Amino acid sequence: MKRKEIFKKIDEIKKRVEKATYGPWAWEQYGEKVNCCRIGIAADKDGNSVEGHVKTDRYDLDSEIFIEDILWRDDIGYKEGAVVNYDDADFIAHARTDIPFLIEFIKQLLKV
Repeated sequence: MKRKEIFKKIDEIKKRVEKATYGPWAWEQYGEKVNCCRIGIAADKDGNSVEGHVKTDRYDLDSEIFIEDILWRDDIGYKEGAVVNYDDADFIAHARTDIPFLIEFIKQLLKV
């Protein structure tokens, strides 16, 4: 990959990061068969950020961890019942290729 292409790719990644909801993010499984997941901003009872896989009862106000949905929360892109933050979805969808690209780039910089 040429230098110009590398910087273009890094700029694209940076724009996705800037548009996405601030983090850290957490995720949890839910549903009767535990085959659904929710991604969001999570905090413990003291308001400390929590990241990674968490288990919580979303509707239990005494739960140890509360997750505010990123992709489906009412105050982001709410229109007639369809609540989607497309910038977060774009960020997530590109993560599978962005992260390996950045790892390889760092390895090349460090000559590992």
